[in-house]
Amino acid sequence: MEVLTAEKLNSVLIECGFRESEWHMSNQVVDQMNTLTDSRREAAMFLAQLIYESAGFHNLEEPKSKYHPEYVKYFHGRGYIKLRGQQNYEDATIEIFKDDTLLRDPDRASSAPWMAMRVSVYYWKKFVRPDAGSFDDFYATTKVLNGEVETSPDHPNAKKRHEFYVKAANVLDPNANPPV
Repeated sequence: MEVLTAEKLNSVLIECGFRESEWHMSNQVVDQMNTLTDSRREAAMFLAQLIYESAGFHNLEEPKSKYHPEYVKYFHGRGYIKLRGQQNYEDATIEIFKDDTLLRDPDRASSAPWMAMRVSVYYWKKFVRPDAGSFDDFYATTKVLNGEVETSPDHPNAKKRHEFYVKAANVLDPNANPPV
């Protein structure tokens, strides 16, 4: 079952205040999303987090000003959902490439939409799925991604993430119960 189409992706982006995606990027997101899950709720949660973390699929890596120069050079956050730290790069490169590609070339994680999405899918499967449980609570996915900082529904960033989730859920499954 196809949970996401390019048309639905663009509808969610517009609902969230971003412009439509270019076809090559939307094809990567759609293909990898439909391979990841057949759950519209999980897809809406993942999509909302992707959109929030990447500013509507525009940012493939974190701003470099946030970190020490030596850290920025190597293992700062890359991908739509930001892969950070040497150990995460080691684990991701084994899973994705079966070799040390991302250790030799960390910039590869943000080199193209397909790779940014691939890293994000890896991170979601490795960390979010096991810790977020049955996808009954959107804030649980946010906690996995950002720790305790944005788990309170009153936090402005948490509100914005949740707003994106509600919009994504309404586009992907308009007849479902209101999202949590």
